[in-house]
Amino acid sequence: MPNLSSKKLIELLEEVLINSATYRRIGKITNPFHIVFDGTEYYVYVKNLSNAGFKNSPDVWRAQMTGVDILNEIKESSAMFVLLGYDAENDVYATWNPHQLKQRIGTAKSPSLYSRHSLQEQVASTGGFKKQVLNNALEVLLFKRERITDYLVNIAQFFPDNSEYVAMGSRRRVEANNAYRELTSLKRVSQFEKFLLQNGVSEEYAHEYARAIRQLINDNLISKNRKIFLACDSLDEYSGAYKKFLDLDEIKVMDEEEDYLYSFALESYVGFLQRIDNEEPTDEEDEAPEEDDVEEPQDEDEKNEEGDVITDWEAAFTDEQGNLTRIANPELLERLKPDLQTEYISLPSAYNTILEFYGDRFPNMQMKDWNNLFKNIDWDNPAGHTTQKAERAKRAKLWIQTPTGEVFNDNQVAKTFVKAIESVGTELVRSFGIQYLGDNLVTDTINENYAISMKPVSGGYYVNTNSSTGKKYELLLEINRHLEEIAPEKKFVIRLT
Repeated sequence: MPNLSSKKLIELLEEVLINSATYRRIGKITNPFHIVFDGTEYYVYVKNLSNAGFKNSPDVWRAQMTGVDILNEIKESSAMFVLLGYDAENDVYATWNPHQLKQRIGTAKSPSLYSRHSLQEQVASTGGFKKQVLNNALEVLLFKRERITDYLVNIAQFFPDNSEYVAMGSRRRVEANNAYRELTSLKRVSQFEKFLLQNGVSEEYAHEYARAIRQLINDNLISKNRKIFLACDSLDEYSGAYKKFLDLDEIKVMDEEEDYLYSFALESYVGFLQRIDNEEPTDEEDEAPEEDDVEEPQDEDEKNEEGDVITDWEAAFTDEQGNLTRIANPELLERLKPDLQTEYISLPSAYNTILEFYGDRFPNMQMKDWNNLFKNIDWDNPAGHTTQKAERAKRAKLWIQTPTGEVFNDNQVAKTFVKAIESVGTELVRSFGIQYLGDNLVTDTINENYAISMKPVSGGYYVNTNSSTGKKYELLLEINRHLEEIAPEKKFVIRLT
């Protein structure tokens, strides 16, 4: 079913709301939609809910909170912000924690909020409410469109966290709210990384410090414990606040596992924020909209001047792990030119451009992955397209033959990898203790950072397939080395084809 226009999405919403005596619209019919319902002021933003495009996870759907000028105003207001993802096929809304949504405004160009198609179908058939915790620890709530008034009346029960929420736009505590907004601004994190590089910190450490701060923001760890920071009236008081935050049990465990990376990073980041707060005039320059921000909300599909739908340049070059394998988006290539098509290449600046352009679209990709893509750009033919839709470059595949003669050679390398492990026996491979990305290769827990790549195998275990074909080949060779000592009759033949 095609995506609905912004106007149609709002018409469908008001079709239900208008039947309530407590409903009042403020101003014109726009998207976001400004209303009062049951005595509470809301901004309701309705977006199409559609397949996220993860080939190995077709059940994952998403709504994208594309940036418009009004969203910055909403973030500063005391009104509650509600994002609704609409599944037109099932006439179902998906929504997420209003507080966390408000904090995500401005953190990326188009933050994605995820749902599950199977849950949407379930709600369509039952007519009830369904709440589910997703892999990134966010909760999604699903319900039929006709029940939007039930949701608004009971919003504090569905998301009780709101009862403790200190409104970001409160005029009574402007300084405190401004300080907290600075702390959770991904734009400030990018500036922080540049600041470290300019002050002699190595590229590796600068990137790791910035990565740690982004993780604390994007994983809602700061948001979840915001009272610690909102109790402060200014950034100058954050020296004590961040220490209280680091002393939380959850954060202490993370910190110890990463050799106190979060302690070092947060101390440096707070110091950086305090420094620029004391040096810079308060002129709202940082809050100005980007030049390419649109005045009105756009439909999900962008169009050119002739009205043709623009190709999703990323979809053609996204692998089974959800990682980008080639930079082919013409707009992004233009932005990268000043950093990369020059005698003095600036990788950190190019990396910041990537973060601003894609936001959280490729969460598993690290700086080294982007650097590899930067190196492979052919500036004589940067997009590399001979037709409007790109063809995926051919990649090496794994070829496995078991002792019984069975051959595994799937087009999806991850499938071959998992089948090879299962042919040996998951319990046996687990006993080898092979470590990958901080855990046993065969694990009984899902690593939330690589949730999409955690494939279920026999015995209730999971295998992390977030690796290149070459790395999978190395891991299988390591399994064979263990088999040589313990069970040589189970060794398999491995080739790259």
